Amino acid sequence: MINELVVSKKNQLVDPFITVSTAKLLEKVFRESLVIELAWEEKIDYKIDNQIRQEHFKKISFLELFRKYLSKKIRTIYK
Repeated sequence: MINELVVSKKNQLVDPFITVSTAKLLEKVFRESLVIELAWEEKIDYKIDNQIRQEHFKKISFLELFRKYLSKKIRTIYK
């Protein structure tokens, strides 16, 4: 079995609302969930995927995330 890394363009589903300086502050706390770290000994076998993705995902804005967060908090208070 050959292990291969497939590289493609990113799909940004959440609109960026955090500044670089804020992200640096949060990096220590959330690094494990935000960063994928790879380790290898000799070389990485990779393939570049240039196909255009057919999925059309709806982007999520900060306002939508915040509204859902508040809604969840209100529901937990009333339970």
